[in-house]
Amino acid sequence: MRIKLNQTIKGYDNKELLDQDNKPSVLRDVFAIAINSQTRDEILTAEQKAKIYQLSVKLYSDNEVELTLDDRAFIKERAGKIWTPLIYGRICEILEDSEVEVEEKPLDKNN
Repeated sequence: MRIKLNQTIKGYDNKELLDQDNKPSVLRDVFAIAINSQTRDEILTAEQKAKIYQLSVKLYSDNEVELTLDDRAFIKERAGKIWTPLIYGRICEILEDSEVEVEEKPLDKNN
């Protein structure tokens, strides 16, 4: 699956999320942080470190890259450990090429 890495991450309100420098958060950075971060009690094997390095180099090689099923599963696994539900959900939507469907309901004027 080809992924555009310069696309921005949206909040629940569908507005661009901003990073600590007040710039829009882009997918490349969100992926890179996810795969390169470790939890306190996590010990990465040499094989995992090599995979993270290779995938990181791929992420920075172009603005659009081909991610294998294994690459996507690895990113999702790593992202699930460190990102909030919002960021993790957006990552899943993009990597699974799906969106959450929201049923539109009429506003209840009594509430």
